[in-house]
Parts: sequence; structure tokens; C-alpha cells
Amino acid sequence: MKMRLIAAAIAAVALAVLACLAFRQPAVPERFVLIVLDSLRADYLGCYGSREQLTPSLDALAARGVRFTECWSAASWTIESNSGLLTSRYPSEVRAGDGMRLRRDAVTLAETFRAAGYATAAFSSHPLISPDFGFGQGFKTFRLRGHQEDRIADACLKWMKEHRRDRYFVLLSLYAPHFPYRPARIPAALSARLAALPKSTRDGYTPTSGENRLLTIVPKATGKQDEASLEEVAALRDLYALYVREVDARVGRVLQALRDDRRCVVAVTSDHGEEFLEHGYIYHQLTLYSELLHVPLIIRAPGIAPAAVKTPVSGLDVMPTFLALARIAPPRNLAGKRLFPTANIGNRVLFSEMDWPRKSVVRYGARAGDTAVVYSLSGCPPEKPIPPGGRWEAYDLTRDPAEKHLLSTAPARLRQDLLQHTHYAVAARRAAAKDKPTPEAQAGMMRQLRSLGYLGPH
Repeated sequence: MKMRLIAAAIAAVALAVLACLAFRQPAVPERFVLIVLDSLRADYLGCYGSREQLTPSLDALAARGVRFTECWSAASWTIESNSGLLTSRYPSEVRAGDGMRLRRDAVTLAETFRAAGYATAAFSSHPLISPDFGFGQGFKTFRLRGHQEDRIADACLKWMKEHRRDRYFVLLSLYAPHFPYRPARIPAALSARLAALPKSTRDGYTPTSGENRLLTIVPKATGKQDEASLEEVAALRDLYALYVREVDARVGRVLQALRDDRRCVVAVTSDHGEEFLEHGYIYHQLTLYSELLHVPLIIRAPGIAPAAVKTPVSGLDVMPTFLALARIAPPRNLAGKRLFPTANIGNRVLFSEMDWPRKSVVRYGARAGDTAVVYSLSGCPPEKPIPPGGRWEAYDLTRDPAEKHLLSTAPARLRQDLLQHTHYAVAARRAAAKDKPTPEAQAGMMRQLRSLGYLGPH
């Protein structure tokens, strides 16, 4: 009898231990890596529907992680979208008054991780993602190598290897596939096509509009100087696709180094997409259509099963998701939501902003359910003049995902929500207008922006 009691007690203890092991939460991740690729359209990835086999590395990550099929950027150009991505606040809340910098009082993801005792490091080949534009906040280490993609990826890999046992947050921001589209290898057939096109296209630059000298508006195929032809646009698309393939291989080296780290969270996304005349524009920045706002978001996290999540999410959700996985209390009043567990995401209105002070282009957008709405307060030629009170556009995303056919009216509730967000955003930008850089800093930033094509052609 005594032996049976002892055996029963041992069995009970064993069952209790097994139960604890079965229901124990996975270990808290210790390393977090955020990879941001500039101007990467979601529809150029195989896991988002492309058949060109350009992105085997990102597709493999999606197979092992969670792919958010409907991720929307909060802005359509670099400084604003990265400001939102790294603070989980809308750009109007955290962008400085000159429109070119992250505000000094904004609380960043890096600052939050660093306050929790994590090592923080940023590796950027993007001249705008630098301390000069406010993006150094919270990073103990910041390495900038403008346009030197491989060197900055190597520096990132070296740093992570040296800190492989530490808790850390790393940002890897790569300029490619931003224009100029300059892949290292161009097939002979494409080279022959490029030889017959203008030098700007051969060099991988987007054509410029002769009307306002912005790298954007080229709606016709007339062959006139400073106006894009359909042949140029097709060649630029092919160059862009080759560039995407090279970016994928570069990112693949980083992902491979992290593949066996069971305590590492990796997220890959883009700040915005790119336009190829879907709405009469080339490049990015001045509109809020799907080709600019739909971006990839893939997250691989320990203990979270691979999945494809169809619920629409925002780039603003990356910060609260990382902090929730790390079990770090987030700053107050974040606009984003944590994405795990995915069943709790819920449907909501996702806003996007486009405020370009240099040319007075102001638009705000909202997406909810199957509807997208764009509210333009001011635009740029050759758009039709914006009427007093603004111009409304509404699209049915289920029947018209390319946003080609205007609805007769925007849904009243969504229109009301967007008006409320617009009023709040405009007031926030006015309040931030006092935060001006020194004349020297302003001149330096203008040189950087001009060199990248934001202020005019090369």
C-alpha cells in the first residue's frame, strides 16, 4: 500500500510538472530587429502575389512568420512615414514645424527599449534616416553610410554578432529600392531598350515634369522633353524589379544570420510604395493611393505560429507590438495597436497623411472596411483646382482595389472620422511650427533633400 501511495504521489507530481511545461508561456524575446526598406511596394513580393520570383528571402520569412496582407503606411514619403513607424504616432503629432525632422520631444521605440536596459543600434544607408533629421533619438550606436547598402548591412551583421548574447533593439534602414534604380546587373535585352531612352531613365531616375520640375507628374506619353513616355515607365519598372531582387538578397544575409536565434523577433516592412502612372504620377510623396500606402509587414516572433492575417493594420502598430512582445510598458497615447494575438486586432479606421510644406500639398486619407477616402485640401498641377473646402474621393476597395472609379459620395461616418482627424492634424502641425532648425541646419537639410530628388531634378 505504501509503495502504491508513493508511486501515485510521484505520478501526480510528474503530471503537475508536465502541465506546467505545457501551459508555460514562451520565453520573453531578448532581441528585436526592425528592417525598413524604402519605397518597397507590397505587390512586388511573391508572398503578396507577385509571380516574378523577386523575393525568395522575404517569401521564406513570410512562410515562417506572420504576414499582414493589408498593412497601410501612415504617410507617403520617407520622413513622415518613418516618424510614425518609430513612434507609433501620426506624423502630424511628431514632425517638427519645418516638416523635415522628428520632433525632439517625441518618444521613440529606441528610447523606450534603451530605458528598459536594452542595447540599441541603428544602421542606415538612407541619408534622411540620420541624426540630422531627428532619427538618432534613443540609439546608443548609429552608423550611417549613405547609399552604401552592402557596407551598412555588413556593419549591422558585425554588431549583432558581437552582441548575440545581449538584449538589443536594432534598426536596419536601407535606401534601396528607392530611386535611382541602379541594379548591379542589367540583362542585355533591357540594356538595349535603355540605350534608346533619355539619359535620366538610363541612369535609373524618374522623369520630371516640365511644368513644376517635380519628379512626379507625367500623365501623358507624348515624347516631349521632361515628360515620360510609356517606354520609359516600362523600363523604370523593370529596373525597379531588378533592384527589388538585389535588396531581397541583401536582406536575406541578415535574416540568415538570425534564423537560429530562438529569442529574436524580426520585422520587415517599408515606409511607403512607389508610383508608376497608376494615377498619373511617378515616384512617391504627393498622393495617398494604394500604390503608395500598401506596404509589406512580416513579423517572425518566437512562439507565434506562421499565419496570413487579413485584418487591415498600420505601420504604426510595429512599436506597440515589439514592446508587448518584450513585456515593456508602452508610452502613453500611442496611435498603433499591438498585433498579437492576431484575433484581438479588430477592425478600425486607419489614417494616412500627406503634408508637403515646400509645395503646399496637403491631403489626408482614411481606410475602413472596404472603403478608402482621400480628402485633399490643396494639390499640385496638373490636378484640377481644389475647390474651397477641399476635394473628396471615395473608392470601393472590394470592387475597385486599384482605386480607378470614384464613388458618388464618401460614407458619412468615415467622412466624419476623417474630418475630425484632419482638424486635429492641422492643429498639431500649427502648434509644432515654432520648432524651427537653425539656418545652418535648415540649409543642410535642404541640400540633402535636393540631392535625393524631393525638391527637384538632378
